[in-house]
Amino acid sequence: MDVSGVPNAVPAEGGQGAEPSDLFARHPVMEELARLLQTLDTEAAAAAGSGGTDGTPSVERRIGGPLTGFALGRPPRSESTAVWEFAPTGESGGPEEEKTVADRRRLAARIAKATPALPLLARLLTARLLLELVARGTWPPGDRAPFALLSAAVDPLGALDPDTLPGEELEATASLAVLVLSVLDFQAADQAEQARYEHLVESFGTLILAASPERITAYTSPELSKAFGVMVDVDHVMDLANHTLLDPVTRAVEAITEAGDATAQKHSRQLLSVHGRFPDLTRAALDAIGRTELTGPVGAWAVDEASGNWTFVAWRKPDLFEVTQSGRRPGWRHFQLPPVTNPAGLARGLGLKGRQPKASGTLTQPTPIGQELLDELGLSHPFPPSEDDQPS
Repeated sequence: MDVSGVPNAVPAEGGQGAEPSDLFARHPVMEELARLLQTLDTEAAAAAGSGGTDGTPSVERRIGGPLTGFALGRPPRSESTAVWEFAPTGESGGPEEEKTVADRRRLAARIAKATPALPLLARLLTARLLLELVARGTWPPGDRAPFALLSAAVDPLGALDPDTLPGEELEATASLAVLVLSVLDFQAADQAEQARYEHLVESFGTLILAASPERITAYTSPELSKAFGVMVDVDHVMDLANHTLLDPVTRAVEAITEAGDATAQKHSRQLLSVHGRFPDLTRAALDAIGRTELTGPVGAWAVDEASGNWTFVAWRKPDLFEVTQSGRRPGWRHFQLPPVTNPAGLARGLGLKGRQPKASGTLTQPTPIGQELLDELGLSHPFPPSEDDQPS
């Protein structure tokens, strides 16, 4: 790649590469970086074929140490790199600056388009670069392009499996993603953008739980703070990561785990299980459902670790089903709760003791409503999931 006349665009052998400030002070450096990013997908594939991991070593060599740190949210190495001033050539407001800003808008669109095919480190670099460009007023007020570009930049991150990411990459991905989501949350202007935002939130699932205040603080440059204010305040962003952005079942699992009396596991966005030693399995399952605050369809298993006994409760207001062990077949009971009653209230009281089911006795098969509820929950049976039989 010919980079003559473009200082620090691509690191020479043994060189450091461009500083983040170079991207905003010298337009040719950003132009060269955009060209480089569009070639990294093929380089990553070649590196993976030769034993590399996601092409990361190759990416680090190509972009250099400073931009690697910029992408991963590492603290700046010195005060001189802590602030990245928007300093295009030409006088303020002159034709040269207008051309530079227009060129940056064009480059931002190219970079966002390339993001899905990039290895992880390059994806983080593009997402952070786009966020910084938005903060620097690259688009005029009211322009909706920044929302679309930031959405496109973080969308591929939601498909990552947290269990496959090394520690720093996981923390960086979660922290940068939730930072961008916080900005998008404030900026969604219509139903289409709100739907897009909600799709992104759903795609991230539990990954954002790996976000850390230290990494978010390192990602939040002075320019971001000036442009976005409370949107990028670390306390606000961490509250999003730990509560607001989580789906109800994830929140319930986290709350049960933090309480420390039992362990909990999420099986889908509608199903969870709790494991421990319970004097009343039904109340434990009702408590798990109650913590989701959902009106249904939602289901929870309570499994006693000592005996192996279990109870499954499925809820879709006003119908509630309790399924317990009954010999070889599960025994079903169907209740219809009054409008003022819900699983959380039952869990705080006597559970289902003293309440009359719709049919007398315990049924060996679900009623048609019960079968419908199982179908909605994606279950073929009410037995607790094993490692080899997880609900989808």
